[in-house]
Amino acid sequence: MKNNLKIALQLSIFCLVLLVTSCEKDLYEDKIQDNSYRVKILTFKEFKEKTGMHRFDNNIRVQHTIVQSDGRTIELRDFVVDTSLVKEMIAANKTNFSLKIIPLEEAANSKELYNLVYEYNNGGWKETVYLLKEMLQPTDEKKYETLEVVFDSEDTLNVAGGRFYTCFGETYTFHCTGTGPCATGVCDWCSLCVTRSIATGLCYQDEGLMSQPLFLANDGMGNGGGAASETESNATDDNCDGSIECSSYNLYLQFKLSLNVEQRAYINNNSLESNAILYFLSENFFSAQSKIHAKQMITSMMNNDGYSGDGYLGDGDDTNEDYNGPKEHIPHQIVLNDGSTVQVIFGTTSTDNESADQEVATRLVDAIVFALNEANTNLPASEKITSIYVKATTNGIHSEYSNHGKGTAVDISRINGNKIINLGNNSQVAALQNAFDAFEGIRENFGPHFRHKTFPNGSVNLNWPVGGHRDHIHVSVQSN
Repeated sequence: MKNNLKIALQLSIFCLVLLVTSCEKDLYEDKIQDNSYRVKILTFKEFKEKTGMHRFDNNIRVQHTIVQSDGRTIELRDFVVDTSLVKEMIAANKTNFSLKIIPLEEAANSKELYNLVYEYNNGGWKETVYLLKEMLQPTDEKKYETLEVVFDSEDTLNVAGGRFYTCFGETYTFHCTGTGPCATGVCDWCSLCVTRSIATGLCYQDEGLMSQPLFLANDGMGNGGGAASETESNATDDNCDGSIECSSYNLYLQFKLSLNVEQRAYINNNSLESNAILYFLSENFFSAQSKIHAKQMITSMMNNDGYSGDGYLGDGDDTNEDYNGPKEHIPHQIVLNDGSTVQVIFGTTSTDNESADQEVATRLVDAIVFALNEANTNLPASEKITSIYVKATTNGIHSEYSNHGKGTAVDISRINGNKIINLGNNSQVAALQNAFDAFEGIRENFGPHFRHKTFPNGSVNLNWPVGGHRDHIHVSVQSN
């Protein structure tokens, strides 16, 4: 038993160090063969085919506190997955996949390497984030100092009113003393020259923390949008040869260099909004048109308190006819079937300084009332929707064929005073989008939970290829 634990410890440490680095493979080639380890370099497309993760979010949110050499404390939360290279490790009848992740915060330490590892366990994919710290003055005998677990998806505790995650202080320290069991041989990361210490505690899920899943899979694990086709889900670097030039991270850095000073400062200082832009560009394969739209979204966010739809010209719907039916204002207070009320607060768009309190299609008002009734019926008492913030109806600048101009669309950017970009795909957002989907006459239903489009004949596209909508719910109704 003791020997098995030792082997498991050696395997886990060796696998991780090998997976997050590239220069150790030759050094340990003999050890790999002797212990039946197999390491294979995969393209991102091969990784998705092997795992079934055809809808993969290139952005993850993990809270991690680091203390710099000058004593300053920095909170890292937003990371981008470098999809240019995936390493597959097969050992002891288990398969792990490893991808490098990079903090978006510019204050991150270059000697701290973060790594996202997937392991299939109990019918689902377990995600673990590791931090490998390089020595300040590495030598041939000792390059890395510690390996720390900073997130483990299996260590989650759900409680009433919130969610707690286990905050790890699990650390492996590599020390080459040259004495005792470390007196001979190469002082590596998988032998006796390793000390393991563990300290854990509970971290409460504050607003916005872990609001996005580590990945979105199309295998029925709750992506909400249905299975994406292979054509729709291929990432920009599916056919990459492993070079960093075609990774999403590098493409995003190039995009940031094309921004003006104000846009770049906004993205650098607003990690959630930066995440949304990166996700939008990744979904659209970093095409030239998507970069134009991304800049429109950033400008809108800068001037509209994080809302991306004002001046964004990628929201056209040229197959929906003009609306010629009755119109009315959305009530400022909606009385639900159970007698409770929902306050409707109207915002103003910066491009035209117009309020969202405009006349819209009566059918759209009916959809809003219906959806609020349905959503609150399905939400627990502590999560009932008591207010929504309407940022745009016919106000603002939209594309020529947008349903906003027809009076058949609404953008909701806050629920109960909380920005949707902070809420992410939480229970209220999911309940509201699901409720809109049940309304007879719904057309577009785009938001963090899913992006559905329903056509007049009743057919539904469960993964409409439109980007954005991480900061608001866009809903439109059929014109006729």
